[in-house]
Amino acid sequence: MKEAIKVNLDGFYIEPTLVADSVTGVFPITELPEKESASTDFSNTEKSNEPVTVGYMVAVEVPTGLYKPRWNFDLEEWVEGLTQQEIDALHQKQQEPASTTEMIGRQLVELKLQSMQQKNEIDSLKQQLANAQTSK
Repeated sequence: MKEAIKVNLDGFYIEPTLVADSVTGVFPITELPEKESASTDFSNTEKSNEPVTVGYMVAVEVPTGLYKPRWNFDLEEWVEGLTQQEIDALHQKQQEPASTTEMIGRQLVELKLQSMQQKNEIDSLKQQLANAQTSK
């Protein structure tokens, strides 16, 4: 299993998800639209049954160093989603001393990320073990 990224229609990172190792590329995420109140217009009814693209699944690794990853559909690559001004503002904000609460919050986030990475590694090892046992 490997990580893929769900992005919105503009290509901005929403959340990670797991996909098979063989999956690569970009795939639309579609949903059926919610049914609206009963209508006598049959052309609207037919259209409402068609799936609507609500985002995309990008099975291409996000390069390190991006503050706000955005998938560029034209270039077919990850690009920086923030402007240089927004990045400069982040750097300026980081130079300000952090309060104790902020430091504890950052540590908590780091620990949660570490825990999630360890869980993914454990799940991957379980899958490898299961595959090895079934191939015997």
